[in-house]
Amino acid sequence: MDAYDVTRIFEVIRIDLVDPQFLIENVVFSELICGNKSVQQMIKNVRRSEDLTTGCASRYVFELHHNKTSLLSCFTPEGTREDVPPAPVDPGYCYSAASLGNKIYITGGGSRRKCTLVYDVCRRQWETGPELEEEHYYHCMATANSKVYAIGGKYSNTIEEMSESGTRWQVVGDLKQKREFAFAATVKHNILVMGGRSRGSGSDVIQCFSTATRCLSNLSARLPCHSMCLRGSVHLLDLYLLDNDGNVMHVQVTDSDGEIKIQVMSTTKWRSFKYWFGVSWQNGSLLFFSGFDTNCVITKYNLGEGKEENITVPQSTRIGRVYDVLPVYHKA
Repeated sequence: MDAYDVTRIFEVIRIDLVDPQFLIENVVFSELICGNKSVQQMIKNVRRSEDLTTGCASRYVFELHHNKTSLLSCFTPEGTREDVPPAPVDPGYCYSAASLGNKIYITGGGSRRKCTLVYDVCRRQWETGPELEEEHYYHCMATANSKVYAIGGKYSNTIEEMSESGTRWQVVGDLKQKREFAFAATVKHNILVMGGRSRGSGSDVIQCFSTATRCLSNLSARLPCHSMCLRGSVHLLDLYLLDNDGNVMHVQVTDSDGEIKIQVMSTTKWRSFKYWFGVSWQNGSLLFFSGFDTNCVITKYNLGEGKEENITVPQSTRIGRVYDVLPVYHKA
């Protein structure tokens, strides 16, 4: 099938009705679409106009913070805030989180480094999950192929895996180095681990872990900056990154015949949020969630104009360090 045929097919598809998670994981990075600029633009236009808030799923953003068992707050598609009930235990600071289906998985932390907590977004209920095999904190997490992964951190190089119905974690990979405050992004069945503190310095290294073969490789491409702490947001083929020095990086990722290609689109300087912040893409802008033992503050950065803009949102009632934010596609 040639590019013309693919384009004609997508012209009659209601992209706005396709499940966003399926669209991102199974369509955007497919070989047919990666090389078809017309279809890529169709998908971007539809998803931008919908902002992933209509159709069969709505995009919620959960703020990750810590004040004893207060771990999550929800920023809704309508721009309102909702508090999440307290967790059953306190994992400590610098835990990490990832979403799978309608559940949020929290792992590790300064007090309980093997802890797993699971929050059901629909039922608004917590439960305790199986313990990790090794201690993780200052680590990152990702989901791929209906499995959740806990990756690296201060005390462990390992990558651990668990399925949604799993009863135990399994060590499936090794980063060969300690990586703290790194950012992980999923590209098809691959997980890219980027930036973070390694051997006491900021890193520009991008490691690629294949969840299919369980092989780890270092990509030849590097990030444009050495980042001690890196956070980011994925929007289709585009990756938007912010580090602790205030570097805003726009990176495009493609997977062509199994080869991951990284193209740096732009790098600009903004302002530093130190280590306590999270990033979320929204309608051509980035929302930065930040806080250090205070209420969470949201700041808006217009990517097209390269400047900060005012945003009016209800103030968070939760106080505590903001470690990151997590988008969750909540199915109605």
